[in-house]
Amino acid sequence: GIVICNSCGHPFSLMKNDGKYSAYANELYDSLATKMDDLEYALKALKTELKETEKRIIAVVEKGTEKVEDTVKKTGEKTTADVSKIVSEENQQTQDRLKKIETKIETILEQIQKQGESDKKADETPKAVQAKAEAFSKSQPKVELYPKPKTNAKIEMFEGFKFREVEGGYEVVGASVALRAKKELIIPKTYQGMPVIHIGRQAFLDCKNLTSIEIPNSVTSIGDHAFCNCDSLTSIEIPNSVTSIGVWTFANCRSLTSIEIPASVTDIGDRAFHSCRSLTSVTIGNSVTGIGNCAFAECSSLTSIGIPDSVTSIGWSAFMQCRSLTSIVVAENNPNYKDIDGNLYTKDGKTLIQYAIGKTARAFTIPDSVTSIGIWAFASCDSLTSMIIPDSVTSIGNGAFDDCSSLTSVLIPDSVTSIGNGAFKYCKSLTSVIIPDSVTNIGSIPFFDCSSLTSITVAENNSNYKDIDGNLYTKDGKTLIQYAIGKTATTFTIPDSVTSIGGWAFYNCRNLTSVMFKNPNGWTVKDGFEKRQKALSARNLSDTGTAAKYLKDTYSGYIWTRK
Repeated sequence: GIVICNSCGHPFSLMKNDGKYSAYANELYDSLATKMDDLEYALKALKTELKETEKRIIAVVEKGTEKVEDTVKKTGEKTTADVSKIVSEENQQTQDRLKKIETKIETILEQIQKQGESDKKADETPKAVQAKAEAFSKSQPKVELYPKPKTNAKIEMFEGFKFREVEGGYEVVGASVALRAKKELIIPKTYQGMPVIHIGRQAFLDCKNLTSIEIPNSVTSIGDHAFCNCDSLTSIEIPNSVTSIGVWTFANCRSLTSIEIPASVTDIGDRAFHSCRSLTSVTIGNSVTGIGNCAFAECSSLTSIGIPDSVTSIGWSAFMQCRSLTSIVVAENNPNYKDIDGNLYTKDGKTLIQYAIGKTARAFTIPDSVTSIGIWAFASCDSLTSMIIPDSVTSIGNGAFDDCSSLTSVLIPDSVTSIGNGAFKYCKSLTSVIIPDSVTNIGSIPFFDCSSLTSITVAENNSNYKDIDGNLYTKDGKTLIQYAIGKTATTFTIPDSVTSIGGWAFYNCRNLTSVMFKNPNGWTVKDGFEKRQKALSARNLSDTGTAAKYLKDTYSGYIWTRK
């Protein structure tokens, strides 16, 4: 499931780890980098040293030969056995050094992983949500997707592959620098007389030269990030022994053109094929029951997708920003989902999950069976200029029309009670919007960076919101939620009634150069994500140019409050 951050408007995933659920923001991957600078720097230095050591291996024979030649000059003779001994000693010394460096790298990678887990815990959702997640996890059966490593299992190297013993066999956890540089790889079927059953987390991450890899039919699972960022990988055959594909497993494999998921697979992890931008063909086996969050998001060349009747769960935004997607076909006997005109809906037709945004239609009418528009359902649909929402719809999901750059008009019916976070953000052609009196909840940054928006009108009888001069406020006038940034006015006055300004309310407001605060005293700004807070001086806010710069730029993403 998901929960939504009240500060930044982004979704949090409820993810299972060792049978327990925890909530964390998907964007944390990006923020971890700045929190682990020391570890990353050490890792980079060791990798550089590792490359230099690899060069030494290549030069071993030459160095050994030079030593032999020097000795021959001094003694006048040397046997073949002596030559072999010198070369062997030099090679062994280099190999020993190589193993030590690789061990150091493994240690640092473990530290980075631990730091990431620590940071995720530090950024967990509020206590109430966390308590709910923990209570939910207790009611769930423990699921083991991957085999557990044996107690005290050590990483062993064989023919460039790194193995670790797990329950039932061995897993591949990585490869030597020399092997990672190759274009083609064949993973051994057995090691030490036991089957290789798992490809471990990040095993072949960032293998930039890899074009093809052969996975043996002994492998039953492929771990998280296993082939992530393999830019040159053009083809891969998943054997019919594999039952699960992990999180981010093939993400950013930008040369991958087709993938066939065999009938043995039951679960496709979150973002498993995210940003595989050359992917044109996907075949999903008829045993797959779960397709994870954003599993095929940003696969910009994908034109169609078929969903078998076995699929009972599709995560949010599974096909988000697939800009060439014109058809989603669901098997007729699927119990939970169906398609209507090539778009994805729940079986009862009440939720529009995904519009095939590669369609060229300029207008679209949502069926009157729909009560909910799903998260990012129309995101990045460049063709649509107008949208008719029927009066059956009660909620518009987070990011539902995000980046619909051609959308000029949307009529929100008076049945809608909820507009999600960022529902219309980046709709750069949207000029006006009317919010009916039925709307009781508007999420954060609903009209973020709508650069042509000149008017937001709220129905007079709306109990929670109102407009003043075409800008959006709470009903009591205390919070300015959104300034219509497409206005041509160069000046603006913050009313004395305002004690709070929403994050990003003035972002990218290009024409505004002067802002007057009726009351410049007692203002503070707080970054909703990092929880940083700063008091702003009344002197600075009394300067209309500085005030405008603060709102548009310096503290644009901050939440403003006045005591």
